[in-house]
Amino acid sequence: MSTTRLVAVTGQGLRSVGRHLRGLLDAGLVERRRAGRSVLYVRTAAQHRRSRCATPATR
Repeated sequence: MSTTRLVAVTGQGLRSVGRHLRGLLDAGLVERRRAGRSVLYVRTAAQHRRSRCATPATR
C-alpha cells in the first residue's frame, strides 16, 4: 500500500504515517517496494507469521 493510500485510509497526517512506517521498517515488519514512481509498503513474512500467531483459533 502506498503512503498516500495509508494517509487516506487512516486519516492520519503524512508525517505520522511516515514515522509509523519507519518503525515498522526498522522492526522488519514491512518492506518497501518500488512500483514505477510509487513506493509501496508490504508486510514481511515475519509479520505475517506473527499476526497469524496472535489470532485466536476458532472451533
